Amino acid sequence: MDFRKLNLYSNFFSQCYDRSRHLTPGYLKWLYEENPSGQVIGFDAFFSEDLAAHYVCIPVNFYFNGNETKGLLSLNTATHPDHQRKGLFVEIAQKTYQHAKKNGFEFIIGVANSQSSYGFVKKLGFQLVKPLDVKIGIGLPKKSAIDKSYYQMHRVWTRELLTWRCNNPSKTYQFNKISKDRIVIHTNTGIAGIKAILYDSESYGLNDKSKTNKLNFNPLRIWIGIDPLRKWNHTFYFNLPDTLRFSPLNLIFKDLTGQNRLLSSEKINFTGFDFDAY
Repeated sequence: MDFRKLNLYSNFFSQCYDRSRHLTPGYLKWLYEENPSGQVIGFDAFFSEDLAAHYVCIPVNFYFNGNETKGLLSLNTATHPDHQRKGLFVEIAQKTYQHAKKNGFEFIIGVANSQSSYGFVKKLGFQLVKPLDVKIGIGLPKKSAIDKSYYQMHRVWTRELLTWRCNNPSKTYQFNKISKDRIVIHTNTGIAGIKAILYDSESYGLNDKSKTNKLNFNPLRIWIGIDPLRKWNHTFYFNLPDTLRFSPLNLIFKDLTGQNRLLSSEKINFTGFDFDAY
């Protein structure tokens, strides 16, 4: 994908979104081309020579019922204001899923806000699994009692994938090396004094020599995701009130195998690092 096309997408997002400053050609190159799991899959819709709609998913690997499985993370979707309510998104999304199924991808997973959830569920056949939890507090929360045999579904991370994720050009990441095998990765939220906890698990050899920077203080922190094995009792973390959230974020899932597989909301590990939260 050449720079002209990435620049086209970046300019297009600026016409569609109020919050699109991070969607630069450099960021899109990192996301669309440099992912070790593979390049994006998606489609565009044009009106004459003008881009009218754009949708892509990035390849991801998850353990699903104990087996490593290839799927897609639904990410960038946009329709130009002049071409909305014409069914363009549904059309290019269906083409994306058909193409994905033919190429061996078994599922689509994603996070949708309250406005877009309806279209994914009612028009594209997604399961609305559950809203993501949002916790806010101080200090480090207790480490999840990781039991990979318990989870129906959780993300596959390796050193290569973690390094790529931390190379997001639109963000600076910091980490606490808690032990030889455990790191906690943070980033700024854009709100003064509040950090986001994105990852708290195996380090896979990622250390202080990586591109990340060590965090030397303990600000107010926010955690977004689903993890039924993480214990929040006896911590200084609380549910963020709905009135303080920009929009509820819903985990959505679509099986591509024809088996009509569904996710159990009580057996999923999915955190802010697993999607493009920050």
